Amino acid sequence: MDTIARHSTKLVKPYCLSSKAEAIVRSAKILARLVLTDTQIMPQHRNKFLSSVQWMISEANGKYATRYRTETVIDLAKNQPWTDTKVNHEHVYTRRHIIKLLLANPSESDQILEQVVACIVTTHEHHKLSAIPAGVVGWDRYSQAKIVVIDMFH
Repeated sequence: MDTIARHSTKLVKPYCLSSKAEAIVRSAKILARLVLTDTQIMPQHRNKFLSSVQWMISEANGKYATRYRTETVIDLAKNQPWTDTKVNHEHVYTRRHIIKLLLANPSESDQILEQVVACIVTTHEHHKLSAIPAGVVGWDRYSQAKIVVIDMFH
């Protein structure tokens, strides 16, 4: 985990698509298709790799340069950039959820992987999100946890 102090400059900057992001995402999707179609890959290896693919996609622009950040993260980075408040790179749709979708619908892997998106949250917010029941997915988790998210795309 990292802190606001370590990444405050990145956390207040507008979202900007990296020149390499598109190629990273394309490559990760290809890797996912290969893993999903090869029957010789052991289930635990397949699942571990599909989890790694999601990290590749969600970090394509940088771990803390994501499009979405919580209001709390932005406020702290602007007004208390020295704070040691810890931050997490949170997968909006959990990796477990995405893996279940991929295994159930391997031919739709590219579309499913479009749901891989990250949001930078404080550790406190991460714990609130973790407490949301498993049936609540995606942005609905943030709504239930009463966490305000800012879209940094300008």
